Amino acid sequence: MKHSQETNKRRIHRLAPCPSYDVEGLESWLSEMAQKGWMLEQDGILLGFFTFSACRPQKMRYRLDAAQKQPSLWAEDDGRPRPEELELNEAYDWEYVDHYGDFYIYRSASADTREMHTDPELHAMTLNAVKSRRRVALFQTFFFLVLYPVLLWWPRRISVIHFVLGCSTWLALCFLLLALLIVVGALRELAALSRYQKKLRGQPVREKQTDTAKRAVRRYAVLAVEIVLTAAAVFGGAHRWYASAMGENQIPLREYEGAAPFATLADFAGPMAQDYRPAMENVQVYGNGFNTVELSHDPLAPRMIEWRERADITQQDGTVLSGIYTVHYYEMRTQWLAERLVKGIGSEKRHEKGFAEKPAPDIDAQDVMAYELYSEQLLFRKGNIVVHAEMVRMYEPETEKDESWMHILAESINAAAQEKEHGG
Repeated sequence: MKHSQETNKRRIHRLAPCPSYDVEGLESWLSEMAQKGWMLEQDGILLGFFTFSACRPQKMRYRLDAAQKQPSLWAEDDGRPRPEELELNEAYDWEYVDHYGDFYIYRSASADTREMHTDPELHAMTLNAVKSRRRVALFQTFFFLVLYPVLLWWPRRISVIHFVLGCSTWLALCFLLLALLIVVGALRELAALSRYQKKLRGQPVREKQTDTAKRAVRRYAVLAVEIVLTAAAVFGGAHRWYASAMGENQIPLREYEGAAPFATLADFAGPMAQDYRPAMENVQVYGNGFNTVELSHDPLAPRMIEWRERADITQQDGTVLSGIYTVHYYEMRTQWLAERLVKGIGSEKRHEKGFAEKPAPDIDAQDVMAYELYSEQLLFRKGNIVVHAEMVRMYEPETEKDESWMHILAESINAAAQEKEHGG
């Protein structure tokens, strides 16, 4: 059915079943297409798709010749070989068709036409320019995907787990797999070119038959995975950025019906406090609104809460507790992950400008760190739970700064953990 449909067409477009560096595979495929009655059009390659015109089924020999400089449509020569190269090859009945990757494509309908390269050693040497460009490309890929992030993150000691939770494990995994595919693909390209060079040096170039079907399955499978991963990374990243910038996942505290597993400003003010007055409810800073809660989950952390509260509360003694209170709550999958996260966040903060560590409060928790970084902050772990809290206190003149909120917060985490343990 497919064959009959193709015979009614005058032109068809096909994705190459093998990459440009698979010289023998591509030559074989183009020859097979000619035998089926499809001739590659002049300058008929665009974005990896080959355009064929219907023709009389015939034998056609195709050859890929290594370009000594990178062919490009934006170059003055439109990516074509030098005029003297074209004239020499035409004199030996080799017609230039187009370029694909690092190679020029030629063809000849005559079985008596001599090979473009009669010396296998010289033919193998022409691939050195291609390999040199591929090595540079591999180094650039490795640098930007591996070395550059390390050089960027290392001075700030950015925690990998903290970063992954910020962008989601699935999105980070997509980027990682895509980077691996790119690096592995570049390595396979260099390996394939080296094998082809060795083969040329061992025997003269002759007609070679290759299993095009198997090459196509492998090629299309890799392309499909790359397309899926790229789409997931791009659209997933864009959606996450937009949702964060617009505060789409933030719930106003006045509409939140759940109970926070940690103490809030009202708990700090005491049970006899009165006149709770939220403030700055319609203000957003970098997409983060005040008096909001954001709930999320991740394969590494089944439950995460980001709490932002700004309020003025009249306490029992008549003083006003006025503050901005932020909590990042992580319920990690395992205690090991929690240990890595709390240590990672602590390392990040220690390398930020303005960091000043304070004596850790005596609370029932692990990995406790108290510090000032433009505000009072507390970081600690309780089993598989990590809490990172920040308090900006706006004190009245007669009020002294204290650390009671840290103790209340830690006690609330312990109480919630015990309640969960007993099935409460």
